[in-house]
Amino acid sequence: MGAMLDIIRTAYIKNKLPNGESFNGISDNAKVTSPDIKLYPNPAKDQVTIDVGQIIRETIRLQVYNSSGMILLTKDVNPQGSKIVLNTSSLLNGIYLVTVRSKSLITTMKLSVIR
Repeated sequence: MGAMLDIIRTAYIKNKLPNGESFNGISDNAKVTSPDIKLYPNPAKDQVTIDVGQIIRETIRLQVYNSSGMILLTKDVNPQGSKIVLNTSSLLNGIYLVTVRSKSLITTMKLSVIR
């Protein structure tokens, strides 16, 4: 558990995921971060809702990373509104990073799974 906290602490301080991607949503492609994006319930059990705060008419890629920076889940969605439901039933109890990315935005949020 201590090693996982060290990895998360380092990612937070350096604003970089363990795989080198930006943690704070700022990238070389000048994508916009959106403070309106919400992830709930957090902690989650079997599913989590991602509310992008507005209707997005482009494909959104969701990626879930574990504390080692490994991508555990990648999902491309075309939302029919502003909310996306992500199934978390395959994830073990723990802390994850969820990246929400499209042509116009990118953001990374912390997700806790507790059953």
